Amino acid sequence: LSGYGHPASHLNAFLSNPDDQLTVWSTLADYGAAYLFSLYLWEKYGGNDTIHRLVAEQQNGAAGLDAVLAAKGSSDRFADVFARWTVANYLDDSSLANGFYGYTSLGLVDSGADNVTSFNRPVLTSSASSSVRSWAARYVKSSTGSGDLNLTFNGDDAGSFNVTVVKSSTASFSAGSNTVQTMTLNATQDGLVTVAGFGSAYPAVLLVAANRSATVNPAAYTSNAAVTAAPSPTPSPTP
Repeated sequence: LSGYGHPASHLNAFLSNPDDQLTVWSTLADYGAAYLFSLYLWEKYGGNDTIHRLVAEQQNGAAGLDAVLAAKGSSDRFADVFARWTVANYLDDSSLANGFYGYTSLGLVDSGADNVTSFNRPVLTSSASSSVRSWAARYVKSSTGSGDLNLTFNGDDAGSFNVTVVKSSTASFSAGSNTVQTMTLNATQDGLVTVAGFGSAYPAVLLVAANRSATVNPAAYTSNAAVTAAPSPTPSPTP
């Protein structure tokens, strides 16, 4: 943001541990998260003017950002920005949603990052049962099997999750190959999304579990990916 390049050690500390609370600053990962969030704000919500207003705003934290966004005429609030940011941190696909799911100032890749203009994507979570800290996210990838993929999510009943499902027509979530869907959760933070064509039309699917609760910290959840065979087509009647 200051023209001196991206702080590689900070970013890598965060991306290797994406379950890092955005609203707390004490470790290298914390500063990496704060930098990446500030970069996202700068790119998507008005550049230098927004950053200057945020620094000058008397309210701190989420309330301060909400005030700045409102003053600029945006209907988005901190929770909205956070939810999209968690998806952009893995997907980095600026072809979607007017660029809100990607970056223009840096690239996020599966491997081979140069740690100057490109950085490795966040580490994936392999366990079905886990927890996520306040204002942080975990990422679960499904890429094995063929048929209908049934993604279920069961979060802490007292929590507040944002769960996003990304289905990709490429195995590496290449830009331009992705479809983003928000999973609808009920009052007890349970939801289901079925991806038809998994393994054929969509070889890779990503689930992003983000914790939007400031009080349930960490918030436990269970996610499950079950593949069922697609129904066989009904044979045509013999004349």
